[in-house]
Amino acid sequence: MESTDFDRVITFVNELYGSYLKLKEIHWNTYSKSLHLLIDEINDDLLEYIDDITENILGINDNRPGYGILHPNIPNSSDTKAILQVLANKNEYLKSYLVAGRYAGLVNVLDDLAQALNKYIYLSDDR
Repeated sequence: MESTDFDRVITFVNELYGSYLKLKEIHWNTYSKSLHLLIDEINDDLLEYIDDITENILGINDNRPGYGILHPNIPNSSDTKAILQVLANKNEYLKSYLVAGRYAGLVNVLDDLAQALNKYIYLSDDR
């Protein structure tokens, strides 16, 4: 595996983790029960995808990254839908680089993430 592929994936993991943190902040500050509950569901899924994506790339690389690779990139936006749309776009961008057969499992996880993000974008419309 090329280190640039690993770096791209870890950069995306940091985007996901930063978005998780920002969504948690929104969750704590909303007066909307439906948004509060939706963000709980989104964040539960994000943590699972962060773990799945990271474990996939580590398995492909067959090593441990060491400490210090997590640097969450926290979005400035407080708009749930906008945060999800940015993640969806970055997910598609990452997938465009991972075309080799050895990335098939990782691309499947990213496809599942795309499906979840699209669902949450739809559900966040009227919150």
